[in-house]
Amino acid sequence: MPKLRGSDATRCRRTARAVLQECGLVVLPVDPEDICRKKGIHYSDETDLPAGYWGALVRENGEFVILVSASCPTAGNRRFSASHELGHYHLDGHLAALLSSGTHYSGPPHTATNPLELEANVFASELLMPEPLVRPIVDGTDIGLTSVRIIAERCETSLTSAAIRYAELAPDPVAIIVSHEGAVEFCSVSPSLWNYPGVARSKPQRGDDLVRGTAAYRLSRSPEQVSQVAEDSDEAGLEVWFPGCDPGGELVEESKGLGRYGRVLTVLSTVDLPDFEDWF
Repeated sequence: MPKLRGSDATRCRRTARAVLQECGLVVLPVDPEDICRKKGIHYSDETDLPAGYWGALVRENGEFVILVSASCPTAGNRRFSASHELGHYHLDGHLAALLSSGTHYSGPPHTATNPLELEANVFASELLMPEPLVRPIVDGTDIGLTSVRIIAERCETSLTSAAIRYAELAPDPVAIIVSHEGAVEFCSVSPSLWNYPGVARSKPQRGDDLVRGTAAYRLSRSPEQVSQVAEDSDEAGLEVWFPGCDPGGELVEESKGLGRYGRVLTVLSTVDLPDFEDWF
């Protein structure tokens, strides 16, 4: 999954928090439609956009419009798409770069590779799940899928967005994998797990096949279970998911189908990895 440089991501997060402060939004959930009203931006989430696009930012006669596709799989996806377009509106250089034709279309967040699209994703994540409000949730709940569910519920985001944010903020070694039809789409790893020897060089990459015998693999073989948001869980050595690691550490795997989105969300968390100071 492409990432921004740390300084660029920090700039995007600071911009999002400045918007929250300007609009007086200090509690969860954050409503992007409310921000649009306060900014004088017209908003609609019932628009039929071209296939493959979830959102659009339009400038017409000096006014701005944010459109969100009615085909977005969930309400959380619609809120993230609206926040993504708010990112294009607020981040330096985006309007000049993207609105030469008057309209800019954005695809699903997981398809983003262009730096401006990645910046808008970071902005949207911070806008909907600001660190000062979400970190206490992470620190105060059980490790794994439980924490992801609570973030998604309180922030009114999709489970996928909540899981990625969880991996960014979790103090414990955890990893998030989203897969589609048996292949990895992206993987996010918490900072503490990233520093474990072997993880960085063996992290699952886009296009990799899911590991046979895992809960995610089992779910992926049943589209019906994925559509019914079925869940499965298992345990495996760290080296099963990260083959560059030495055997020994154990991971708990919690996998869940994501309904008509068609993906499987997998949360990997530690059972008995050594403490950080013992890793080297």
